[in-house]
Amino acid sequence: MFPKKSSLKLNSAMTKEVTNETIIIFDFDGTITTKDTMLDFVKWHFGLIKFSLGMLKILPKIILYKIGLISNQKAKEDFLTHFFGGMEYDEFVELCKNYSLSEIDGMVKKEAEEKIKFYRTHGHKMIIITASILQWVEPWALKAGFAKVLASEIEVKNSKVTGKIMGKNCYGIEKVNRFISEYNSFQNYHTVCFGDSKGDFEILRSSNKSYYKKYE
Repeated sequence: MFPKKSSLKLNSAMTKEVTNETIIIFDFDGTITTKDTMLDFVKWHFGLIKFSLGMLKILPKIILYKIGLISNQKAKEDFLTHFFGGMEYDEFVELCKNYSLSEIDGMVKKEAEEKIKFYRTHGHKMIIITASILQWVEPWALKAGFAKVLASEIEVKNSKVTGKIMGKNCYGIEKVNRFISEYNSFQNYHTVCFGDSKGDFEILRSSNKSYYKKYE
């Protein structure tokens, strides 16, 4: 369980190499938004009836995930494959962009909106690291002033979405790996991180300041 304290600090051996540059790290679903955007995106595009029928069809896979017999990534891939497998990639990207720019503003938490505005006003670099799919997070994030989105990415073959995820789902320790791949080291920055679930524990622990289910 992530510690109840809202703020954690790295040990002195790690913090003494920190530069003046601050990077603010946000998780997305549940941290910035009030909803799971993957589920909401599917309902938005297909409608409630098709969404519900699809969920019934993949229910056995969901149960296997809930009882720990298949991974988070496998469950997500089965979900995405059912709804989007075989769709033209260009169509998928356009759908994601339309959803992102028309729907996400309405589900941003008030406290998240205020915190984003604060950091943007003070000129801090903000990034999102999320298990959600890049194509429906990035359009909103860039509009909101984020410098970068590190996210799960959908696999494409022959110009069609397969429903699989390229590489690893951006969850848990993979969030730390993505940050290091992009920025080389946590030690080179002063990092402030906001998260809300067990998938954020590793990135929260790796940051200089960490806020779990809190904006303070």
